[in-house]
Amino acid sequence: MAVLRKLAETMDHPDFPVIDGKFDNVTQSVYLRYCEQLGLTPAGRKALGEKKEQGGGKLAQLRSVQGGNTAKTGTTRRRKAAGGA
Repeated sequence: MAVLRKLAETMDHPDFPVIDGKFDNVTQSVYLRYCEQLGLTPAGRKALGEKKEQGGGKLAQLRSVQGGNTAKTGTTRRRKAAGGA
């Protein structure tokens, strides 16, 4: 949020987009991109909602493919076969 405030201050400068003789053509696009990634725009909110509906990330996808089995079950079986606890 601090970055968004700093970018907003830059865009509020009276001489924007030419500040101190330098043409700034990046600040607006970066500001909008950050807002979208944080879900502060309609498109960003929609994308954020889709991500939450997926229910996990790659780990959840791997577990669903393996049927919920994890590596721990394999090591437990090996310990029992070796006579361990």
